[in-house]
Amino acid sequence: MTGTQVDAATASGGHPPLGATVLAPASRGSQHQLRVSELRGRARSDAAPLTLDSQLGEGALLQLERGARVTLALDDYVRLTLFGPLLARVLPNGQPALLLREGALSLDVAPRGVHGTHSAFWLATPLSRVDVADSARLVVRASPKGAGELAVVSGHAQLAQPDVALPLNAGTAHCVGPSALPVLSRPFATLEQAVEVFASGPSCAGRAGADPGQGERALESALDAVQQREQSELSLLAEHTHLVAVEDPRAMAVRSVLAGSAGVLLHERAWATALRAQLEALLLGHSPTVRQDKLLERANALAPYRD
Repeated sequence: MTGTQVDAATASGGHPPLGATVLAPASRGSQHQLRVSELRGRARSDAAPLTLDSQLGEGALLQLERGARVTLALDDYVRLTLFGPLLARVLPNGQPALLLREGALSLDVAPRGVHGTHSAFWLATPLSRVDVADSARLVVRASPKGAGELAVVSGHAQLAQPDVALPLNAGTAHCVGPSALPVLSRPFATLEQAVEVFASGPSCAGRAGADPGQGERALESALDAVQQREQSELSLLAEHTHLVAVEDPRAMAVRSVLAGSAGVLLHERAWATALRAQLEALLLGHSPTVRQDKLLERANALAPYRD
């Protein structure tokens, strides 16, 4: 299966997996809003000019002109600073998240004082889906025409992968693309330093960008895997029910297989969800083709953002 990869050398560090939205969608009913706390330059939300203290709700489309800078606050624990030119959608499906097609941003997540199973925030670009933990600070640049860039200044994050989500540790910077790419050589000591370097221009110039066709094929393959796994689980469940009814000792073995399959299905759903978010980020500002629309509809049915 194809998908976004980064160099495995970044996986060291021993941070526990976030569990997070990589492994389980957030629950229904969230009423998140983003508030504009700082504004410089020209920016729009769904074609209306942004103003200081504007409130942005579910699915708002943001456009920043070159030189614009907007800081958004989410629930008093996430601070997002966006740098134009930029195109992004905030709070997709009400999630504490952002889809970034093009542009750069910094993300500063304060400790919430709780230990939940979900990440504090997640974001997707045309080439990546990243879950961010409490106390993390990072900078991201996205472009549909070239590889993305990501630097983790403090804390840690997690990059969705086809098999096992990859930890991104403090003090590392990465090129993120459609195939394995090397880690950048320079870590950043402060968020401000990372922002300054990212603002000076891309460090991953010349790397391959997002390919809509490849993204579609990867999503279709992931959805097929989910569907096949679900059908297999239904067959195993029926077999287990029958064996229990006739008091066959083999029921315990089938139950063990079912438990292992459930864990794999959970990750396969998460990977399909990640690919869906990446494709949606790539399509921001563009009308999907019939094929893309059907894929996204199928993805929402099999691997929705939320339970």
